[in-house]
Amino acid sequence: MPTGLAKERRLRERLEFVRFYARWVKSVPNEVWSRQQALLIDSFLESAKNFALSPEAYLRLVSRREERLRELEAKLKHLRLPEELRRRGERGGAQAGSGGQR
Repeated sequence: MPTGLAKERRLRERLEFVRFYARWVKSVPNEVWSRQQALLIDSFLESAKNFALSPEAYLRLVSRREERLRELEAKLKHLRLPEELRRRGERGGAQAGSGGQR
């Protein structure tokens, strides 16, 4: 599970990309970005046609994965780390859960 710092970093990266893309869209003629958006959307649609799972099967798969993640998160909340890992985690030297008991 990502730490708060990792989530924050990814959020900053996403926001920077959005700002970059907004600057780019403002700097090029509408025909340029519109054509690129059309290519992107067309590629999504083509990819969806070739997707091996039906929409229903895909949603079932995602639902099961999310359920499993919730179960694992619940187990991790109750995981007791060895004292050494706990001390290193407090100093920022180790990721919590990277070697705990099973």
